Amino acid sequence: MARDLTKHIADHDNPNSRQHEIDKAQKKVRQETHYEQAPAIEVKAGGGILDGIFKSPTKGFCFRVTKGEARRAKDDAAYTKEIIKASKARCRYKRLRVRDGKTRKDYGHYQHGAVSLITTAPPWAVPTLARIGKSELEDLMLHLAGQVSREVEEASGRESGGGGVHLDTEVPHLHHHIFKISKDGEAYPKSSFLTAGPWTCGAARINDKFPGLLSENKVKLLEANLARKRVENLIDLRCAKRVDRELEKWIKERGGLWEQYQKDCESYRKAKTRAQKEEGKKRLMQASLSHFAKTEVWPLAAHMMTAGMMRMVPKEIRPAVFLAIRAQQIIRRPVSTLVRIGISEMLKLGKEPAPLSQSGH
Repeated sequence: MARDLTKHIADHDNPNSRQHEIDKAQKKVRQETHYEQAPAIEVKAGGGILDGIFKSPTKGFCFRVTKGEARRAKDDAAYTKEIIKASKARCRYKRLRVRDGKTRKDYGHYQHGAVSLITTAPPWAVPTLARIGKSELEDLMLHLAGQVSREVEEASGRESGGGGVHLDTEVPHLHHHIFKISKDGEAYPKSSFLTAGPWTCGAARINDKFPGLLSENKVKLLEANLARKRVENLIDLRCAKRVDRELEKWIKERGGLWEQYQKDCESYRKAKTRAQKEEGKKRLMQASLSHFAKTEVWPLAAHMMTAGMMRMVPKEIRPAVFLAIRAQQIIRRPVSTLVRIGISEMLKLGKEPAPLSQSGH
C-alpha cells in the first residue's frame, strides 16, 4: 500500500515518534469495536491465526537508502524532518504541453513529492523472526529494506530516500519513502508505479508459498484482481515477493533456522486451512454479537451459538455472554422459559429409579 508522504505519515513511519503511539492507540480502539457497537471477534494478522504480538527487543528504527543500500539513521527525528522537507521540495516537475499547435515547456505540481510504501514480512515467518537476536534482526531488516529499494528502482525507476522499520506489531514491516520526481525535476510515469492492494498482495503471496491452500473462490477473486492491471507494474506485490524470496534465502544460509522455519510454515498452513473452514461460522458469530448490541435481545445469538462456535467467544467474556443470554431469555419470556426449565427438571427426575413404598404393600 502506498500513501502520500504527508507530515502525519512521515511522523507515523518513525516507530519512536509520539504520532506513532497515538495512531496505535486509535487503531486499538477501532479494532475493539470492529466499526460496530459490538464486541469484536478478535482478528489477528495473517488470517486470524497468529497467537500474540511479535516480541521484539526494540520498537524499530528509521533508515536511509544510498545507492540501493539501507543504513540505520543515527537520529530518527532528524531523518523524519529531512524526508518531510524533501517531499515538499520535490513537488514541482517539468513537463511539455501542446498549446495552439506549439510545444511549450511547463511545470506541474504535486501536493506531496513522495509516497510511503508499506511492505510486510510474510506472516508464516513471524515465529522464526521472533527467535532471532536483536542485532541480527536489525541487520536482516536493513538487508530486506535495501532489497525493496532496488526492486522499486528496477520496476519504476524511482528512488527511495529511506524509511522506517516497525517491529512493535504483530507482523514486522517496512515503510519506504519513494519520490515521485527525479532529482532533475522529471516526473516518473504513474503507469509504472501501481499497487495491487493489501488483500490481493497477501493472497498472491499465500498462493505462491502454499499452492492449493486458498479456497477456489479466493483464487478466482485473486486472478480477477490481477487481471485488471499489469502484474509487472504492481510495486507492492513485487516488493512483497522479493522480501519472501530474500528472507527464505537468508534463513536457509543460517542452517539452524531452516528446519524450524519449515515447521512454522507447516503450522501456518494447517491453521490457515482451519481458519478458512471457520470463516462462515465467524461471520454468523459476529452477526449475533451485533444483533445483541443493537437490539439488546439475544434470541439470534442463542440459536447461532453451536458447540463449534462457542470457542470463538473470547474466554474473558464467555461467562458474561452466556449469563446474559439466559437472563434475557427469562426476562423476555418468563412464563414459557420457566415452564420449559421446570418440565426439563421433571423429566430428569422421571428417569431416576422410583423410591420404595412406605406403606408396606
